[in-house]
Amino acid sequence: MPDAGTPPAKRLTTGRLYFTPTGQGYEEDLGNVVKFRRMDRTETVEHLASVGGVRLVDASYVHTLAFGYLFTLDEYVDRLLLLLQKAQGPLVSTDIPGISNGSLHLTGVVPGGTYPIGASPLSSLTASLAGVPKTLGADFSVDLAAGRLTVLSQGTIPAGADLTVQFTALPSSYRAITSGRQPTLQGAPAFYEYDQQSTAVRAEHRFSGSLWVNGDSEEQTTGFRTAELHVQCWSPPIIRERL
Repeated sequence: MPDAGTPPAKRLTTGRLYFTPTGQGYEEDLGNVVKFRRMDRTETVEHLASVGGVRLVDASYVHTLAFGYLFTLDEYVDRLLLLLQKAQGPLVSTDIPGISNGSLHLTGVVPGGTYPIGASPLSSLTASLAGVPKTLGADFSVDLAAGRLTVLSQGTIPAGADLTVQFTALPSSYRAITSGRQPTLQGAPAFYEYDQQSTAVRAEHRFSGSLWVNGDSEEQTTGFRTAELHVQCWSPPIIRERL
């Protein structure tokens, strides 16, 4: 293994991204950075120079239009969830109390059809037709976790029948999210790089700007989930690197 002070070791880094929203006095942890790269937008500007009386075009001058970063993160904290789900409002957790003897009338059911109950998860559910109880497993099936009832094709519930459903829902917590169009966060990110063989900060990137997640960014729903977070800097980033 290379020594922590050698260039090969410096390239083997991990990172963590923090964020201070505009008007807020403390940093929020946005999670572990799997990889990152600079996304500066530049253009080459043609420059005319006179050399020995001959006018020459010099295209080596580079003008930076904007500074930016692209971070790949694999931890889903609340702030990142807001961007991933295109949310404009805050995440609000609400405890939903259990519902005793909740009832629902399903009209014109179809054999083989599945119907949402409107609450989940459920602890129990019964169904009746014109006051006559129907049999679970023979006439209908229930997905208690999802709160859905399915009318079985081989059962005794005819097409067009009206079912009366009685159910009890378990207490649950839900997040209320207001979806929007490509929202951005405004503030001051801070990115810290760490050596694989040291707990000391190898490099510190500080800048202010806008953060967003592309609508077509790739997400994984199982295993390690990653998201690509874009940053458009408002000014050149300040990087402090340990020698």
